[in-house]
Amino acid sequence: MKTKKVLAGVMTAAVMMCSVISTSAFAVGNTVQISASKETAAAGGEFTVEVSLADIPTTGVNGCEFAVNYDESLVKVDSVTAGPLTKTNAENNDSSSSGLPLFGYYNNTDKGVVNVAWSTAADSAYWMKGSGVLFTITGTVLSDAAANAVADFDIEPIARETYSGSGVMNSAIKIGYYDGTNKVQYDTAVSNGSVTVEGNQSTSGTTGTTSGTVLYGDSNVDGKIDISDVVATRRYLTNSAKFPLSAQGLVNSDVQNCRRRFKCSGCCCYSAKGPWHCFFTSTLIQVSSLSPFTHEYKPH
Repeated sequence: MKTKKVLAGVMTAAVMMCSVISTSAFAVGNTVQISASKETAAAGGEFTVEVSLADIPTTGVNGCEFAVNYDESLVKVDSVTAGPLTKTNAENNDSSSSGLPLFGYYNNTDKGVVNVAWSTAADSAYWMKGSGVLFTITGTVLSDAAANAVADFDIEPIARETYSGSGVMNSAIKIGYYDGTNKVQYDTAVSNGSVTVEGNQSTSGTTGTTSGTVLYGDSNVDGKIDISDVVATRRYLTNSAKFPLSAQGLVNSDVQNCRRRFKCSGCCCYSAKGPWHCFFTSTLIQVSSLSPFTHEYKPH
């Protein structure tokens, strides 16, 4: 409970600082780069994504806040740690911090989003400047994540009111400074990150390795999608030891992952990851009657 109260205090203080910044003028021609690294990890393995700032103007930054959205159906975020860029010694020169850390985060595991903020009222000698790692996200890939699945880590504005009671939702990433007189918000350019699940994963009821090319719905890996794929998937679901899918077939049949990535509104079909998910291909299989029907391909 104490940890939650401290965290709430940190985020509240940072949001107040960034709310001040949000009412400021933009610094024309000054763009701060925000990037998240692209990583790979095995199913069930650990990963670390670095989120960095670059091209901070010489004046520096004393307040920033933004969110990192991730795919909670593929990865679990365990911790977020302040990076070297935040090590400005501001903690020892900020009388307003009252012993609270200047870096704070909140990980909403239900929605798959991490809100992050850093702020200080110390003088400009202790502001963030230059380039470096702002924080690292450490977590675990879920054990049932399909090989070659990609969990995106997208940098976005924090979903909140611009300030408490405004009734207006925030739509900007906040990076800038307030020195008691000048209120400046920098432009930002974003490069999103990801964690890709490594291929060739060993799974009970599978054989061989993956090719890296995925044709969602092609469970028997014959290069086409028809009723035989539904039969292969249903047999696998019934008895995977007796009716195994190849490693590539298991990846192809993970249409649950396909639906996540392409936001398909879906038709009811079988998947090796479980029933009632869409094949999201030019031909869909209506498993209620086990008869194929045509579906016009429309990218979502």
